[in-house]
Amino acid sequence: MYYAKDLLLQDERELRSAFYIAQNSYEMQRNVGKAALFLGFFPLTYRLAATVRPATLLLWTGAYYFGGYKYGLEPLTTWRF
Repeated sequence: MYYAKDLLLQDERELRSAFYIAQNSYEMQRNVGKAALFLGFFPLTYRLAATVRPATLLLWTGAYYFGGYKYGLEPLTTWRF
């Protein structure tokens, strides 16, 4: 898995173990964040729908996706990984 001069089997096992721990943490943070964004979307949209037109809700949905997930949660979790 890791190719470096003088890398022992125990070193490789430690590196692999550290990677799997970090990967599990990354996946958990990402899934919890996605669930929070998904569950938070509906109450916010419901309140917004009472005052704006449907076209504005479409813009809101795009802004929520790109602002909250694509440029918010995704880079944050990747950076922490």
